[in-house]
Amino acid sequence: MRIVYTSDLHGNQQHYARVLHFAIEQGARAVMLGGDLFPNSHEPGRGLLLQRQFVRDVFAPWLHRIRAEFRSLSVYALPGNEDWASTTDLLVDLAESELFYPLHHRVWRLNGRTWLAGSSLVQSNPAGTIYVFHSPPYATALDRLPMAERSAAAPCAPSSRSTSRR
Repeated sequence: MRIVYTSDLHGNQQHYARVLHFAIEQGARAVMLGGDLFPNSHEPGRGLLLQRQFVRDVFAPWLHRIRAEFRSLSVYALPGNEDWASTTDLLVDLAESELFYPLHHRVWRLNGRTWLAGSSLVQSNPAGTIYVFHSPPYATALDRLPMAERSAAAPCAPSSRSTSRR
């Protein structure tokens, strides 16, 4: 299964057109949009209107075109740190129409063996953050850690930093 992934389109209509063209050219079955989908103004009042207008006038027609002309191509999207919550109601309507599949805190089956999960975790200090996932490849050598290696691993010293959010 071929998948096209991109992010940080920031509402650039030419980039959206190129992504679709590339996905079709490559015979992709899915397009994954990994955040920062919409234009942003950094001025709250203008940014709210700009993003809502983009979803209505550009993003929704782009999704409708894909559904009408390229039915075998699915779109999955994850909001980014610059995609404002003011577009949520519009995106819910598009998702309920199955024009795209939202990824934030969702899991979707791509095919018989492959799952897609997403989370829009945006930390203020991503370089100082460690993300831990539990997803061992089932029925492989990585699915089980030999006992000798388990006991040889030394635990790390406790952190002096609090684990609670302030």
